[in-house]
Order: sequence, then structure tokens, then C-alpha cells
Amino acid sequence: MFGKRLSLHRDYIIFSALIVVVVVVLLVATSVSIFVSQSRNRNAEYAMQTDIIDRVLTESLDSVSQILRFVGQQIVQTPADVQSITKILKKNAADSKIQTLLSWTVYDWISPQNQILINSTHGILRDPVLSNRSHLSKTNQIQGKLFFSDPNIGLVSKQLVIPAGMGIKNNSGQFIGTINIGILVSELTERIEQALNAKKINFILLSKDNYKIIAESYGNNVPLLNTASFAHELGYIASDEKDSGMLLHPIHYGTREYNYYRDATSYPFIILVGTDEITANAEFWQVTFPRMIEISFMGLFSIILLYYFRKRIVNPIVSLARTAEQISRQQLHVDIPKGNYYEVSLLAEKLEEIQHTKKELTVMQEAEKIARINAEKAQLALKKANASLETKVQKRTAKLQEALNSKDEFLNNMSHEIRIPIGCIMGRAEMLSEDWDMLDNEAKKKELEEIYANSKRLFELLCNLLDLARSKAGKMTYDMEPHDLVQVVKQGIDELEILAVSKGLEIHFENQVVSATVLMDTIRIAQVIRNLLGNAIKFTAGGVLTITLRNAPLKDVDARNVPGIMFILGDQGIGVPEEELGSIFDVFTQSSKTKTRAGGSGLGLSVCREIITAHHGIIWAENNGEGPGSTFSFILPLILQNSPVA
Repeated sequence: MFGKRLSLHRDYIIFSALIVVVVVVLLVATSVSIFVSQSRNRNAEYAMQTDIIDRVLTESLDSVSQILRFVGQQIVQTPADVQSITKILKKNAADSKIQTLLSWTVYDWISPQNQILINSTHGILRDPVLSNRSHLSKTNQIQGKLFFSDPNIGLVSKQLVIPAGMGIKNNSGQFIGTINIGILVSELTERIEQALNAKKINFILLSKDNYKIIAESYGNNVPLLNTASFAHELGYIASDEKDSGMLLHPIHYGTREYNYYRDATSYPFIILVGTDEITANAEFWQVTFPRMIEISFMGLFSIILLYYFRKRIVNPIVSLARTAEQISRQQLHVDIPKGNYYEVSLLAEKLEEIQHTKKELTVMQEAEKIARINAEKAQLALKKANASLETKVQKRTAKLQEALNSKDEFLNNMSHEIRIPIGCIMGRAEMLSEDWDMLDNEAKKKELEEIYANSKRLFELLCNLLDLARSKAGKMTYDMEPHDLVQVVKQGIDELEILAVSKGLEIHFENQVVSATVLMDTIRIAQVIRNLLGNAIKFTAGGVLTITLRNAPLKDVDARNVPGIMFILGDQGIGVPEEELGSIFDVFTQSSKTKTRAGGSGLGLSVCREIITAHHGIIWAENNGEGPGSTFSFILPLILQNSPVA
């Protein structure tokens, strides 16, 4: 690029042509910018003016509706004859207040058969005229609402009017006729023109039913009674969700162009606003022409300056450009030439800043590369963490499913445990009832003993369920008093010794403590001992059951060791699988070795844990180290002598 030396003439032509191109581009860009700005401002003005037109239109037509309702109320409150209605219409037509509000007020009374019977100017018509107003089909169906027809020349005013009417019904809800009125288009247009106060804004009111012109601003150079329809140009508005906005294609009507539309708020009209093309073009050139002169003058002045400063500025800049090219090729340690002029020196300083920035950018790129590597490592670690989390969720889901399965199995067992004793009781009671006279006393006693045994079994099952429910709900009450645990243990052994002997079992009790005073509810602790000893008898076929009391430490709520007394019950029964020792006391868990055998409901151990926990103790199970069977133990806090009892 810099190897070929350019002549002064060629340099001048190139840069001059560049300036010309820039000037042309600026002229076009300025024109477009001004046009867009004026269009935006004009659109905002259109939206504001349509709001004003809508407000004036709504206020004017609301006034008409209010007056027609007022006249209709007077008609309903008088006898329904043409003389009375004629007086009311003439009175209201002559009312000065109404004339001030609506100078176009002239009333017609139209029967339900669409015949004009009365006119406020001519009175009762001798030959009723059949009206063909299109709005009568609506007033016959809906009363109390204002409806309109296409504009025409009024018979009385001889001016362009908008026929409007409101259906009237009597106190019984029966339609009795229509009050018709002709609204002067000139009066309505004048009110809108006065409210707009902007001569360059033009408007058209269209009927929303057939898109015909209802009223328009003055000076549009179109016939007074125009039946033109904009259905083809505005047909899409009916299905458009927007109630206002710019038209996709401007509508040219008369000498004007309409660009913006709005649906009237309360009445079936569409408002179009726009301006004439001559005014719009004049505004555009009024702003654009001075700017174009300024840009052209600046371009000419730039060409003149180009010739004078070429040698003084271009050559140093070319030298700096070569240096900049070297810097762009990563030659960051090249020397930057200094200029003799302030501007060139400033450019050299800026180039030095670029050189320094380039060096920093190189360092930043290296840092970014390192950061990207670290981000990849972090993403890999995140993937591993997600995988670990997914594994944990799967394990937790498996545990939850296992708990649900245990609950279902527990409910099935409970249903079995309840049905069996109830069925036995019902069957034996039925047999006693039917065969009472045929059975001897010994047979009767045997059947009654079976009924008692099953009733007792069912009673214990229900008691365990109720105790467990009360404990879980925190409603279990305990009568805590100091008692000797040895006596409670002996009492439990005495109660179950006969059952043990019947199965060929011996119960050995060994007391290794001097003092066994415990703050406890004796009934609940006795229940724990009976449950543990009963299970041992139930699941042991033969041998010896060993019960031992000895001292053992126990941790309190503050993790401090306090004196305790330990109850140990060892059996030679079926034992408990090692993997089930931690869950054997759970509510919905039974040992797999008792589920298919003559076991209990699985509630007893859960009740035992709740009772021991309420006494601030602990309970657990373990298998015997040598030989069959398992050992169930619990520890309760021991009350020392001379220690106060809470």
C-alpha cells in the first residue's frame, strides 16, 4: 500500500472525490434523518389529535344520548297518545338550554312499525311516512342506546345530517317507539375543528359498519354528500386487535393523505387523520434545505483546506500509518516517530497509547486463555458433582421406596393380625351359640379360653397401636415416680413364667446392682419388659432366657456420662439379621425371620423404643456372639442416694 508513491495531483483527486462522496452521503443521511424525525413527531401528533377528536365525539354524542333518554323518560311517564308525545317533543325542541347544548335538535317519533308519526317542527303528520333508516332495525331490538344511519340531506334543515335514534320502552319493558334525531355534520365538524386548533391536521369520520364517510374536515374539495366507502382500504381494521395505529398504506382522498386511524371509544366510528402533501413537503424542505447548504459548504471548505495541508500533515500521517501497520502485525517494540506539529504529536501519543493497549491486550488474552482452561476444569468438576448428586438422589429414592414397601407390608400384616383373632372369636362364638346344648362343659371351657386368648391378642394389638399413635402425637402421659427396677423386672417374670414353662423354657434372673431406683412410670416400663420377654418366649423353641441388671454409664442431653442401670435379656431363639438390627425398632419394619412365622404385629418394639426414649434412656438389639439367639438391652438413668428427685 505504501510502496507506491502517489503524486500530489492524484492525492488531491482521491481525497477530493472522497469528500464529495462523504458530502453526498451526509446529505442523504440528513434528509432521511429529518424525514424520520418529522414522521415520528407527526405520528405522535396524529395520536394526540385522534384522542381529542374521540373525546369531542364522545362528549357530543353522550349529550345526544342523555337528551334522548330524558325525552324518552317524559314520554314513558305520560299517556301513550300522539298528542302528549307531540307536546313533549315540541317542548324539548324549543328548550333554550337544549338548543344551547345541541343546536341541531329536531325530533321525530317513529312507531314500532317504522312509520314517522310526529315531527317536532310539523307536529302530527296526517299521512305517516314509512322510514327507511337503517338504524331502526337496531332500535327495535335494543332500547336505551344510540344508533346511527348513513348521512343524508335533512328535510327540515336542508343540510347534511347524521340520522340517529334511540328505542324507548315503557315501564313494562315493552318497546313503544323510536325517538329520531338529525345531527348536523357541520356543527359536529366545527366542534372538532375548534378543539383541534391545528389547521394542518385533517380528519375523516367513517362508519364502522360499512366504512362510509360520516364527517370530514373543511377544505377537502369533495362533494357535500359523499357516499364513498373505504371498505377495501380499511377492511383489515375490523379484524385487527389494535384499536389505533399507523395505516400500513396511506389513503389518498381529495387533496390529502391520511396515515393514522383510531376506533372511537364509545361509538361505531373510525377516525382517520392526516395532512395534505403540499404542507408536509413544505415542512420537510423548510428544515432540510438549510442543513444541506451547511453540509455542502463544509465539503467545499474541506477541499480547499486539503490542498493547503497536504504536505504539512499527510506525510507525517503516512509515516505514523506505517508504524501503526507494524504494530498491527504484533511488532509491539517499534519506535513511533514524533511530529513537529501539535496535532501530529497528539496522534503519535495516541498511537503510543494504542501500542500500550495492544501489549495489555496480549497479556489479557493470555489471562483469558488461562481462565478458559480453569472454566473447563470447573465445568468438569461441576459435572462430577452433578453425577454425585444424582447418585445420592437415586439412593434416597431407593430408601424412600423401601420405606413405602415396608409400610405396605406392615399394613398387610396388620390386616392379617386383626382379621385372624376377630375371625376366630366370631367362629367360636357362632359355634357356641349353635351347639351350646350339644357341648359338654370341658368343650365349652376350651372354646371360651380360645375366645379369651384371641380377644386378649387383639386387645394387646390395639393397645400397642394406640400407644404408638399417642407417642408419635406427643400425647402419651407418664406418671414418673422413683421405683425399684428390680421389683418391676421380677413382676414381669412372674407374669410370663407360666408361658415360658409351657414352652419348656427356663428364666434366669441375675441382679448385679446394689441400688436400682429409677424415676419411671412403672406401668410403661413393665409393658416394655413384658414385650421384650414375651418376644423372647415366642421366638425361642427351648433353652434358657437370661435377664441381667447391672450398672452402666449413660450420656445425658449435654453428652455427659451419668450413672445408669442396664437391663439385658438374652435368648437362644431365631435371632435378627445383622442388616436389620438398626431398623428392627422402626414402626414399619419387621424382622424378615418373623414375617412368615407365628410372629406378632411388629408394633411392640416400636412402642418399647418410644417408652424408653421418654424415660431419657436408650434401647438396642444385637445378636449373640456365640451360639443362636439375640440380646435386647436398654439403659435408664439411675437415681443416686441423697440426689434430689425432679
